[in-house]
Amino acid sequence: MKSKLVFMAMLLCLLVSGLVIIACDSEGGGGDANMVGTWVAQMSRRQLAEISASESGGFMTVEAMEQMLTAAGVPANVNVSRIVFSANGTFSMYELDPKDSGEDIIGTGTYTVNGSNVTMTSAGVSETYTVRGNSFTVSEDGISLTYRKQR
Repeated sequence: MKSKLVFMAMLLCLLVSGLVIIACDSEGGGGDANMVGTWVAQMSRRQLAEISASESGGFMTVEAMEQMLTAAGVPANVNVSRIVFSANGTFSMYELDPKDSGEDIIGTGTYTVNGSNVTMTSAGVSETYTVRGNSFTVSEDGISLTYRKQR
């Protein structure tokens, strides 16, 4: 039961972090030096518990879910997604599994930068985000993930 709920929480993270970036497009147009590198999004254990509890259809409370995640060894802040922007204008997005430090590629595509905006395109779908300093935020269905550039 506990492993099933942890799996549900991780599956939800996959869906949230994947957003619309699912398929692949390997033709790049050249990237921006400020974007090149690895960007990581974190989510608090509490956020995971809230999402998982709401997805359980009332089966578990947020507090019970958070206790279960804590008992399963999920840290207070969890790296849930990683995007690697390459100098050739391509990116790869990964789902990160906090239980075993594993990762799965969940999408690839191209990106362009125009001023402080980065437009990511995958499978013919483009999304534009505003980069502020070393971070940008992706929001969908009331859930926000902020990606921060790693140094």
